[in-house]
Amino acid sequence: MANQGATTAILGATGPTGFHLAAELRKAGTPVRAVARERGKLERLFPDRQIDKHPADVLDAHQTLRAIDGCELVYDCIGLPGDQMHLHPVTARNIAEALERTQARCVQV
Repeated sequence: MANQGATTAILGATGPTGFHLAAELRKAGTPVRAVARERGKLERLFPDRQIDKHPADVLDAHQTLRAIDGCELVYDCIGLPGDQMHLHPVTARNIAEALERTQARCVQV
């Protein structure tokens, strides 16, 4: 687990894996930043005020950097539908560049 005082970002937090991971991290006392494209969905799925809800599109390099800035650990739980699999290299590049700039560690799920 991450350092309990450090924020952990979950990219793709509104998907089934990200959602359950956020719940487990919160149970362990880890500060969580839930990251997904839709603010409304973040608000619905994470009503807990202790979870930092951060809307961002990881297809955008600047939004990706902003989403993980200040986090020590990032979980990449992004799952794209079959017809969008060609976008995985774009998200991977944006995440890798943001990790390099922030020095955060990453777990690919």
